[in-house]
Amino acid sequence: MKRFINILLFSFLPFSAYCQRVVIQNGWQNVLYLCANNPIRVLVEGCSSENISLSINNGVVYDGPPGNYEVVPAKEGYATIYVKKKTPHGKIITIDSSRYRVKNPIEAFLNGKKGGLISAKEMSVSIAPYASINIEGVDFDAKMVIDSFTVCVIRHQKEIFRKGFYSNSVAIFDEDTKKFFATLQNGDRLTIDNIICVAPDKNHHKVKPLDFIIYE
Repeated sequence: MKRFINILLFSFLPFSAYCQRVVIQNGWQNVLYLCANNPIRVLVEGCSSENISLSINNGVVYDGPPGNYEVVPAKEGYATIYVKKKTPHGKIITIDSSRYRVKNPIEAFLNGKKGGLISAKEMSVSIAPYASINIEGVDFDAKMVIDSFTVCVIRHQKEIFRKGFYSNSVAIFDEDTKKFFATLQNGDRLTIDNIICVAPDKNHHKVKPLDFIIYE
């Protein structure tokens, strides 16, 4: 019986050794954003920040001052951040983890609009859609280059126009397309889709489409 109790106590020792209070502070709560350095602060009870490190399964982690990090996700979806500790014997162990939703903060615009009503005249003088980073409470001065997109026009439930625009620099409407835009009729639906932009991190990101209804 005594041997049985000793075995039980021994089996619980690793858990008591690794059971430390870990606080992970994310500047944007439970969300991480693409194209942004997401600030993360980690506090571990009874452990110096010099012995703490982070890793992520979707992106990269950059070290800052002790206990502070910046996380840059690689793709939209989810990411798990792992908190690791260096033991007195030099072994690295994972002591906590936290899962975050990764959102794409890039939004596309055409003449300052994200969709809705637009006139044929306005479309005929438009140059191209553009994109910017939109995170609440953060002012980004980042230029987003759109290097490809597709325009589709539906009239009376029938597709009457579809064209892709591509460029090694910036994709824009050509003159023939602008002339076609001038002939758009009331009620036509114009969609700008397959929008691919180049973010400041040089990565390509797909942006949500823009849906417009033409009015005269």
